[in-house]
Amino acid sequence: MACLDAPERKQASYSAASTNRLKQLLLRGANVQVRQVERDRYGRLVAEVFIDNKSINLQMVKDGQAVVYRQYLNACGATLVTIHQS
Repeated sequence: MACLDAPERKQASYSAASTNRLKQLLLRGANVQVRQVERDRYGRLVAEVFIDNKSINLQMVKDGQAVVYRQYLNACGATLVTIHQS
């Protein structure tokens, strides 16, 4: 997910909590919109994810399951800039 840093798998308890929260937010059958930011060096899609115009990236930060990745913050426009400034 663009502009975020979330726990890695080796950080077991934190990683599981973050993954579980993301699964809760991305409900099966939901209309998901993806705004591609780039492809990383491994060819993976890096994007902002929205459901009903609500930023899932931002929600993960608000829920404490990810932090803003300052180095790439400008790629997410106003979505994460708002929370970073507060």
